[in-house]
Amino acid sequence: MRGTIIISLVLLLSACQKDPLIIEGNQAPYDGTVSNQAKKNYIQKAYLATLGVLPSDSEATAAFNLLSANNCSVDDRQQFLDMLFAKPAFKTNLYDRENDDLLDGITLTEINSMVSDLQSILNNPGPGEDTISIRIELNRTINLRDARTKFLSGQITFKEVQRRMVESTFFYYANGYGDAWVLAIFDFFLLRAPTLDELDQVNYMLGNMPGVLFLQNGVNMEDMLDIVFDNYSFSEGQVRKLYKKHLYRDATVSELQTLVPQYRSTNDIKSVLNKILISNEYLNM
Repeated sequence: MRGTIIISLVLLLSACQKDPLIIEGNQAPYDGTVSNQAKKNYIQKAYLATLGVLPSDSEATAAFNLLSANNCSVDDRQQFLDMLFAKPAFKTNLYDRENDDLLDGITLTEINSMVSDLQSILNNPGPGEDTISIRIELNRTINLRDARTKFLSGQITFKEVQRRMVESTFFYYANGYGDAWVLAIFDFFLLRAPTLDELDQVNYMLGNMPGVLFLQNGVNMEDMLDIVFDNYSFSEGQVRKLYKKHLYRDATVSELQTLVPQYRSTNDIKSVLNKILISNEYLNM
């Protein structure tokens, strides 16, 4: 009898059990907690991206405490980034990286030597010396020499720094003459190679003949650089380069639609970099 009761209870309990409810696509709630290691990684990445160096122990501790106050909130991240952008080393690093990329790290000593050589030629020109061209080259070299100081003091924009670099003879030295120079301009700033027609039109302008690039007319190198640096594709290239460098991907159409007009209206590369470094994507990468 007792065995019969036990069997009946087992059967009754089995009948009361329900099959588990499975909801397709159901996910656990997002845990927004940022780990200590993620914060430390973020601090190091941000220092390298803005200043080109790792933080000291005291800097890392101060940054960690700041970001830990509100679980690495967007406001805390902005305060942290504002601190980095305000350091003189931010502009210095920005300039030095571009100098490395465009001019193979030309030094002030080398620039001053070029200025001295050109001035000597103008002071004692030889027979048939093209003093007009030499004076133009001297002015461009002086502009390059002064670019660093003026950029660091806020007198010129980063875009003007880039312009002065590519106008100089040192850009030819680093990247080549003729078609190689044109290819370098397109590669660095537009992130693509020129079409055959674009190459022809640019070479017309470089030869002081009329050419048409991006539906704009030009007759010399200055005109050609004006056209390139004022073109929408130049601004887009600046945004895309930062995304590729720091997020290892291309910017989306939506991101370009937002950031390119912003950059074109301000010429402030820092605002684009800030957008990247403050993102959750960069934090969690």
